[in-house]
Amino acid sequence: MKMSMQSLMSMQTALKQATVQGNARSHNEGKINVLKSEMKLDGGGSEEQKERLKQLEAKDEKITASQMGSLGDINKQINETAKKEREEAKEKEKTEKKDKVEIKKKDDNKEKKPATVPEDAGGIYDAQGIVQVVAETTGKVSAPAEGEKAEGAVDVRA
Repeated sequence: MKMSMQSLMSMQTALKQATVQGNARSHNEGKINVLKSEMKLDGGGSEEQKERLKQLEAKDEKITASQMGSLGDINKQINETAKKEREEAKEKEKTEKKDKVEIKKKDDNKEKKPATVPEDAGGIYDAQGIVQVVAETTGKVSAPAEGEKAEGAVDVRA
């Protein structure tokens, strides 16, 4: 996955924030656990301890929400980058398909055969005996009479 430098830096910053928030949360949870232990030893704790516990638990919720927001930002950036890369790949694929040109090589190995032309037809031949120009036809097409076998001949004589 290719990411822009700006995306990488932004994710790195968000990850650092999430790490700092995680450390703060761990520290805060330690304070909560110590306070709960003190309250248990004191037989339920004083009003001051109960108030302090409420504050620490509220702070823990804020830190957790903030950390989840940072991690959500990272996830969002990763998803956006992946989506952008998929779109760019599709566009590149379309462009490559348009740019591809199929080149077919002419088969030079085929044997060249001269055209079959009646001997009395006018025409110009090249050195290999292949007809280059055929004289104009009379424009008449003869149809066989009933019962005759059709040969499909056209009168090409001048």
